[in-house]
Amino acid sequence: MAKHSTIYPSSQELEAVQTLVSTVECALKHVSDWMDHSNSDAHSQVDSQPADSTQEDNPGDKPSEETEDSSDSYREPTNGAVLCGVMRIGLVAKGLLIKGDMDLELVLMCRDKPTQTLLDTVCQHLPTQIEKLTEEKYEVTSSLPEAAILVRTTTEPKLTLTITLTSPTMRDDEEEEEEEEEELENGEEGHEEEEAEEEKEEVEDEKVEEEEEEKKNGRVLGAAAQRVEAEEEEGEVLDRHRCLLALAALRHAKWFQARVNGLKSCVIVLRILRDMCNRHSIWEPLKGWPLELICEKAIATCNRPLGAGEALRRVMECVASGILLPGGPGLHDPCEKEPTNTLTNMTDQQAEAITSRAQHALRLMAFGQIYKVLEMDPLPSNKPSHKYPWSDKEGLGLKRPYEDGAMDDKDLIKKMKRNLRKVLDSKAIDSNQPMNALMRLNQIRPGLQYRLLSQSGPVHAPVFTMSVDLDGTIYEASGSSKKTAKLHVAVKVLQAMGYPTGFDSDLDP
Repeated sequence: MAKHSTIYPSSQELEAVQTLVSTVECALKHVSDWMDHSNSDAHSQVDSQPADSTQEDNPGDKPSEETEDSSDSYREPTNGAVLCGVMRIGLVAKGLLIKGDMDLELVLMCRDKPTQTLLDTVCQHLPTQIEKLTEEKYEVTSSLPEAAILVRTTTEPKLTLTITLTSPTMRDDEEEEEEEEEELENGEEGHEEEEAEEEKEEVEDEKVEEEEEEKKNGRVLGAAAQRVEAEEEEGEVLDRHRCLLALAALRHAKWFQARVNGLKSCVIVLRILRDMCNRHSIWEPLKGWPLELICEKAIATCNRPLGAGEALRRVMECVASGILLPGGPGLHDPCEKEPTNTLTNMTDQQAEAITSRAQHALRLMAFGQIYKVLEMDPLPSNKPSHKYPWSDKEGLGLKRPYEDGAMDDKDLIKKMKRNLRKVLDSKAIDSNQPMNALMRLNQIRPGLQYRLLSQSGPVHAPVFTMSVDLDGTIYEASGSSKKTAKLHVAVKVLQAMGYPTGFDSDLDP
């Protein structure tokens, strides 16, 4: 959590992001209303024009094809809004913003295929609508290669919002192309099988079937050619690849909100790993969608909620296990209809480097050196400090603090003797202390050796005899256990040394 607090954006940055995104969303809504109103006015004018012209034209004349096409082109927008809606994607929708990585993205969904004309129209009217909503100044520019509109702030913090235009019809065309390719492949396969069978049949049947196959392929190719021509006639459609990426990002954002936002510590771990990807080029190929899939799978499969440290370690264990390596299970994309591996763009060398780095990080975490993985200073220990009798300050370790200035050996010896005297005084014998005879004897004469002389009696009631040698005099005593016998010996020794004893309660009856 200490690392997370250093990379999380400040409240001022988050407020600026929220202000920019909300303002642009509202401005785009006003642009959409303006475009719909303009289209409705144009449609009403077109409807009134044929009513006036019918009186002048000959009733027997048929309307020209150009008039029909123009009326249809004006009536199409009335079926629905040109701009269907605006949605947040990327880091804004997922809540993964970190310092130094503040990419803001929106998707502007269109009813039809977005064209350069539509892009320019929205870009021209967006600044006007923004000025009506706020006094802050923004720079609005269009980027045709990215099929997007860029909105930049002029004050600190510097932010850039990317608005990508797309439409669901772009994905429908992709599916149609795939179906046509499958039909062609199936047609070719069927053609080969027919040729193998027709070798046994008559020549006339072969010619008939070949003609039918050619007609079928010609119809498919003709339909594809007509569709391509229709697209060219529609106008300058924006980059299809960019539009498809925007649709995929929208699916990713919905999946993230449904699967990841409810997992404890998952968003925190993702922010930390995104920062790691920004700082180290080795981790960069994993940044983005693959990293989100790995974190979700690693944390969601645990049978209990995980803290931030445990979740990070579990993700590292997952990567270190070798799932990225060639021949591994890969990483399935849950947002695609067809089986898709999100690691196709990662080379074998990059996968091996990431796996090796994850294994090294896992070893550091196992030895309590996670601060090296996160590249931060180690945190102070939370262990309670102890106060020793010879120290006047709390929190000092067992070692003496370093003192400046030269000190003679004699002064050092005197100081050590004073400290030793304090220790002995603190351990002086006190009859009021709840201390048994054995403990007191060990304080008075430490280092005494107790010996077991004999063991007698039955198994259920043994008798142990212990002895101790004190200045050449041997003292013996017995008891039901070795501990009791040693205690009896200590009482005898203390009595012989003249110390008062009050340990009758410690002795066995």
